[in-house]
Amino acid sequence: MTSASRRVLDTKRPNPWPAADLLGPAVTYKRGTVIAEAASPVRRLFLIERGVVGRIVRGVDRDVLDSVRTVGWLIGAVSALTGGRYEARVVAVSECQLRPLDVEPFATALERQDVSRWLNLVLAADIRAAVVRTSALAERRIRPLIENLLVDLMSAAGRKTDEGSVRLTFDLSVSDVATLVGASREHTSRVLSELEDQAVMMRVRGWFTIPAESPLLRQVAVEDGHVSRDAASRVRPHHGRED
Repeated sequence: MTSASRRVLDTKRPNPWPAADLLGPAVTYKRGTVIAEAASPVRRLFLIERGVVGRIVRGVDRDVLDSVRTVGWLIGAVSALTGGRYEARVVAVSECQLRPLDVEPFATALERQDVSRWLNLVLAADIRAAVVRTSALAERRIRPLIENLLVDLMSAAGRKTDEGSVRLTFDLSVSDVATLVGASREHTSRVLSELEDQAVMMRVRGWFTIPAESPLLRQVAVEDGHVSRDAASRVRPHHGRED
């Protein structure tokens, strides 16, 4: 892997939410379920324990997947601090398991040193990811951003196959990938084709898959066919603002 790839893949990941005692019981959301509507008041936040959550914004003529959040992320944290309203529709991109946190206990918990430190680290990670992404785009280094995205999505919502590869458990279009890394669809398509030619990744009947021989597979931790709990704590934020 190139030094440029390592710089992207070394982005700081958020630590586990320190106030687990404030969380409600886990609730499973089916894929496509709207968790929060844009402009709705933030009365409840959600910690992602399993799956992938996306921000949906309204484009010129269609809804656009603006960013994704994966395991370990507290959905709604920054919105609760800044404006008190969700800035985008929040949707379960895959089947998700979320633990709710009412906004009042969240606000009180911010007085705790461990919670305040956690939030600072998360915001720093988000800012750093944005800086790394901007730098990569300026240098037209789209490939490491795509590799980074695939590793994190596979770690959050991948399933190991009998052949030893890991397949994403929800469909993702080329346009979705392009949006999430901030590149044109044409450029993204060329890079994906390059990765396929080199057996770094492949699309099996339309499903994104990291084959067993791919160097990226070493960065994806799965356990009993699913992502391991350890891998979940290493997931990075991606393009876009916090929900």
